[in-house]
Amino acid sequence: MSIRFAAVTAILVLIGSYDASAQDVAPCPTSVVPARAGGLELIGWQKFPRADAGAVFNYRAVGSFGADVYLYPGSDPLDGEVGGYKENLQVMRDRGDFEAFQVESERELPGVEGQPTGRHVVVMLRRGNQSQRSHFYVFPSGAQHVKVRITYPEGRFTDEAVQTFIGELLGTLPKHGM
Repeated sequence: MSIRFAAVTAILVLIGSYDASAQDVAPCPTSVVPARAGGLELIGWQKFPRADAGAVFNYRAVGSFGADVYLYPGSDPLDGEVGGYKENLQVMRDRGDFEAFQVESERELPGVEGQPTGRHVVVMLRRGNQSQRSHFYVFPSGAQHVKVRITYPEGRFTDEAVQTFIGELLGTLPKHGM
C-alpha cells in the first residue's frame, strides 16, 4: 500500500467517523430569553468567556430587521451605559465603520409589567450612500442589564415594529436575571 493511499484512507475514515451531532453545542436557553418576540426568532447565542461579559442572543426573521440582545451582570446606573454607547459611536466613526452619525433622540422609558425604567437612544448613521437607523435600548433586570441593538436601512421598518419586539422581549424576561 502506498503512503498516499494510506493517507487518503486515514482521512476518509476520520471524515466518516465525524459526528456533527456529538459536538459540544449548547441549545439556546429559552428559559432565559424567549424563543420568539415581535415576529423575530431566536437563531443563536454565545456566552462570552468572561463571566462579567454575559451573553448575546441573536434574533432574526426573513424580511425583517435583526436584533442582538445582550444580558450581562450589572448594577451600575444606566446613564453610564448610554454614555459608553455614545462614546463607542465616536470610536467606530473614527475607525471607519461609518462616515457620520447623529443622535436623533435619547429618552427614559417606563418599565414594562413591573420592570424598572430603561433608556432608549435612536441614532442615524451614514455608511456610504446609505442612511441607517440604529436603536439602542438598555434596561435593568434583577442583578443584570438587558441591552438591545437594532440597526436597519432608514425607511425600511417602523419604530412601532421595533417597539413591539422590545415590549414582547421585556415582558417575557425573568425578573431576577439569568
